[in-house]
Parts: sequence; structure tokens; C-alpha cells
Amino acid sequence: MIRRRVVPLLVFLTLAALCCSHRPPAGNDGDLAKRIGEAVAATIGQGAFSGSVLVTHGRDGVLFSQGYGLADRSLQRANRTDTCYDIASLGKMFTAVAIAQLAEQNRLRFDVAVGPYLPQTLAGSEIGRKVTIAQILTHTSGIPDLPDALFNAPPETLQGYIPYFSAAKLEFEPGAQRAYSNAGFVLLGMIVESLSGQRYEDYVQRNVFQRAGMQRAGFQRSDCSGETAIGYTRSSAGEWQANSATVAPKGGPHGGAFVAATELVKFFHALRTGKLVGPEMGRVVTTPQPGSASAYGFGVLDFATDRLVGHSGGNEGVSADAYTYWQSGYTIVVLSNLGPPASHDVARAIRRVIEPQFEAKK
Repeated sequence: MIRRRVVPLLVFLTLAALCCSHRPPAGNDGDLAKRIGEAVAATIGQGAFSGSVLVTHGRDGVLFSQGYGLADRSLQRANRTDTCYDIASLGKMFTAVAIAQLAEQNRLRFDVAVGPYLPQTLAGSEIGRKVTIAQILTHTSGIPDLPDALFNAPPETLQGYIPYFSAAKLEFEPGAQRAYSNAGFVLLGMIVESLSGQRYEDYVQRNVFQRAGMQRAGFQRSDCSGETAIGYTRSSAGEWQANSATVAPKGGPHGGAFVAATELVKFFHALRTGKLVGPEMGRVVTTPQPGSASAYGFGVLDFATDRLVGHSGGNEGVSADAYTYWQSGYTIVVLSNLGPPASHDVARAIRRVIEPQFEAKK
């Protein structure tokens, strides 16, 4: 059975229709837009990419906006930049913001062990005694990743994960090393539910999507009506197959939400301008942490004059990249209904155009 795994948030460190009417780029952005278009064209090749590419500067300045390939091959429906995609691990950013909001309200602390926040689930467990929220957010918790059975066929509610966390044993002493854990973010989702008294999906819908003005975003394919791309993989015979049999139909705290590229631009703008958390908390969650290659739920990369903040993801028939440059306000979103490295290669090519303007960190 195929494991529905999501790609770690720091992939970027290794590393057919136009949509909507926008303000055209001005000044030096005009040349930048031209070079971004050339870089994308050179990267995707003939039919090698299917998805959406959106690059903006500030809230409304669109440098590049293009859909490629088909969202639905059977109906010949084209991808657009307002087409929704399964965004895989990019959804971890929403969980990180939800946790940050609760911390801002003094309902939790990053440096406190998680046991008291889920007393029934973690009573007497090693995870409850030793692991902090900060360690989960930076993937240094030691919580083992989800087993195949839970990854491929997740329970209807987060409460269905309780037996797993009650019995799970740490793989290493928390803080001693880094190992990517989707399970850790499921646990964070359970904490959001416990402290807010709301379902995780409802909390994020009200406190992240609505605050950011994200209308084409949700946790089920139906949340974006008929404008959601179907993920595709190649069979051994070379035929395209829909990924519906190998991915969960609903997203959760660890990933798999359905979101359009246009809405991820809104998310980053809301995060950068204090609509989701205050400026100080925004700084906290996007600052790289000692002993980890990430911030609190976000991948980061520092330049002398800017900071890249975002996430990448991947799955069967899904690949996604979304980054914003915190000081300058450039944002890159590449979503694909093909598996890795489809979006990663395109995002890397765009970064190679944008980043030379920033001084290298010394």
C-alpha cells in the first residue's frame, strides 16, 4: 500500500489559462516579471508541469500568474491560479498559526510539556511528560511518525488518534535531534481542539481562513466546488491515473487542505501584516530556532537583507511550494497536481531570479 507521505518543510533549502485581472508590475518589477516568465518556461518543458504558478509583490502586484495543464483530464478542464489543490504539508503552516494565536492569548506556552493540554490523551505518557510544543513545531520532539494504517486511512475525527498517542514511544530524547513528524502536528491539532472547544477545521476556518480573506480554502475537495484539481500519477504502463485511491479525502493538522494559489498569497499577506497574529508573535513563529533548521512550523532561510518564510509539500499526485520574503513582500506560490519534484523545480527556478537582489548572509 502506498504511504501518503508529505514532503518536509525544508525541501526549498536543498533545493493553461491566465486568471483574474491584477495591477501590472511597475519599475524594476517589470524586468523581474519577464525573467520569471522565462525561468518558468525553461523549467517546465513541454508538458512536464501541470499546476498553477503565482508570483506577487505586496498585496496586489502580480509579477506572474499562469495555469498549466489540466485540472481534470477526463473533462479537459484547465488549471488556473484560482484552482484549488491538495497542498499536502503546506497545511502545517495553518496549524502553526492556530497554535501561535492560542499562545498569544496566554492559553498555552511553547516551552511547556504538552501533557497538561491533553490530560486524558497523554496521561502518564512519555510524550506528555517530556515533549514541548516548541519541539513539535520544529520537528525535534522524537514523536514517531504516523503508521501506514493511520496515514492512508485517517480516522473521522482527531479523537481517533488517541490510542496511537497513548501508546507511542519516543524515538529519541526531545531536542536531541531532528526528525520530521506528521504525527506531532496531529497532536497540535488535538491541542487546538482541546483549548478552543472547536473542531480543528472549524477553528482554522474562522481564525485563519476568514481573517485572511481566504475564500477558496477548506479541508475537503467539495469546499472548492468543481474548481479543484485532481492529482495524477503515472501507472507502470505510462497511463495517467487519478490519485483518489491513494490519498485521504480530507485534510488535517498535518496537511492535505485544499487551497488555491491566490489564497496562499492572502495568507502570507495577513501573516506579514498582523492580521493573524500580532507583530511580535509573527516574529517569534518565523525566527529560526537553535538546534533546528526551521522556525515554529515554517521553513526559513536568512539573507542579510531579507528572510524567506514558507513550506513545501508533496504526495502521490501532489506537490506544492509557497514562500514569502518577509521584508520585501515578494511571494512565490507553485501548486501542482503532479507529484514531486514538479512544483519544487519551478519554485527553485523562480527563487534563482528573485534572490540575487538580496545580500547574502555573512
